[in-house]
Amino acid sequence: MKRWKQTLLAGLAALLLCALLPAALAAGDGGAVLRAEAGGAPRGGTAEVEIWLDNGVGIGGGSLDITYDNTALELEKVIPAALGGALVQVNEHYTDTSARLSFASSQALGEGQILLCTAVFRIKETAPLGGSAVTLENARLYDVTGGLQESGVADGAVEIQYAGLTVSSVEAVRGQSVRVELLLDGALRPAGGSFEVIYDPEQLTAGGAVAGELLDGCSLVSNGTEPGRLRVTWAGSEALKAGGVLCTVTFHISQEASGTPEIGLENLRLYDETAAPLDALAAGGTITLLTPTEESPKLWIVGGGIDPDTCTASVDVVLEGRGVICGGGFTVDYPEGVTLLSAQSLADFGEVNTKETGNIVFAWAGEAASVESQRLLHLEFQVSDANISFPLTLEEARALDGGGNPATVVDIRSGKLLPGGLKYQAPAVDELAVRDVNGGTEIDLVLDMASASQVPSLLAQPERSLLLALYENGVLKAVMLQEFAVELDANGIAQVSVSATLQGSGDELRIFLVGEGAALVPLSEQAAYELEVAGV
Repeated sequence: MKRWKQTLLAGLAALLLCALLPAALAAGDGGAVLRAEAGGAPRGGTAEVEIWLDNGVGIGGGSLDITYDNTALELEKVIPAALGGALVQVNEHYTDTSARLSFASSQALGEGQILLCTAVFRIKETAPLGGSAVTLENARLYDVTGGLQESGVADGAVEIQYAGLTVSSVEAVRGQSVRVELLLDGALRPAGGSFEVIYDPEQLTAGGAVAGELLDGCSLVSNGTEPGRLRVTWAGSEALKAGGVLCTVTFHISQEASGTPEIGLENLRLYDETAAPLDALAAGGTITLLTPTEESPKLWIVGGGIDPDTCTASVDVVLEGRGVICGGGFTVDYPEGVTLLSAQSLADFGEVNTKETGNIVFAWAGEAASVESQRLLHLEFQVSDANISFPLTLEEARALDGGGNPATVVDIRSGKLLPGGLKYQAPAVDELAVRDVNGGTEIDLVLDMASASQVPSLLAQPERSLLLALYENGVLKAVMLQEFAVELDANGIAQVSVSATLQGSGDELRIFLVGEGAALVPLSEQAAYELEVAGV
């Protein structure tokens, strides 16, 4: 009896289709759409794909092939939907990669969305993570009179579920520190796991991982196993409730960084609350390097000469806002062997936090964007040894405009505390022009620095600036950063041109040569010397 019914259904469907094929050229504009709505499951699980007819006004029959990738999916069965009085035939093994659905009725199926069938797939253990397409092919729809109707199809994809970890991509400036987020995504939610963050140690220096908002109540441990690798392990008592920021890693970008540094993930292992492994998928990110221009805002550490008698040194963090920057924040990190004596805000509205040893957190705000250079923070240190240098690193710098938006490109320079006595021999003043102007005296200088053979590093530096420091009775009251070019005269003497305005008779102008890297260190280390300008 069952075989007889199947034969009858097949015969009726075939007869109907054969009779209607010549009418294809007379198709109307029904606007019907056959749609595959796919579910998802992990490898080894089952997923359902529902086949729907949308906007099927006047549709009385049709056929279609449900096609899939048999290397990823195994069709278990196709369950026809109840279509009223329609005759329905399903061939689950039409080919080794498709099933065929045929249906016919003497009256229209109805309006709106109509479920035609549900295909049940088992996801193979070898299926690639992500999605596996389920397509609707050879689709034909007919009205109740046998007319072929125009129709569209919307394919679907079975989601092969996994837990994913993605490194966010960011933009930053050389010499800057940038915080990179590691984002948990995918449909599966782990309760613990481990992975390694990999990067180029010649271009990037990684700090430790810091737990994100998702890991509230969880433990996280990170350690650098070797240069270029940071191992992170975390665990909780239950599966995480959602995706988001799993942790952050701060990278300091070398001044010599080039190209687009990549940050990858290796050895990713994620587990559920029973310690069973989950399918996991890792995706790396990149750091796009931005190049400051002469017009970019500047945030530099200036100073740092160590007094050999007292083992003390001081620095200023200087901002040249270019009329753009109204506020922001940064941290200054200092190493073991350095003790902070004092930290003084010089900004209109500034706040200093020195609670954590080795780390100074500073935030400031202004009423308007500063056009002139501005000293933001003055720091006094004591060192354990006056004969060695100590790095001072500007981290997590944020510069905001008047609308509270971050500046895209800020020229950020860290600094060093250096053994004292590193004063360059006073250059000769080759030319000097003095003019009285409103509010002060304007001077133009041409300085003979030294022969080119004596200062090769000066000529080789790709970025050079003069920091003009104006003192009144020995107290620094203003600073200005000025780009410059080194020119050789006919005798091979390196010359630098300087322009500045003095405001009063008690003013003293000191000039610092600032190169790529830290301020106030020997030229051989690509930085700066203090220049005492004789006669001015």
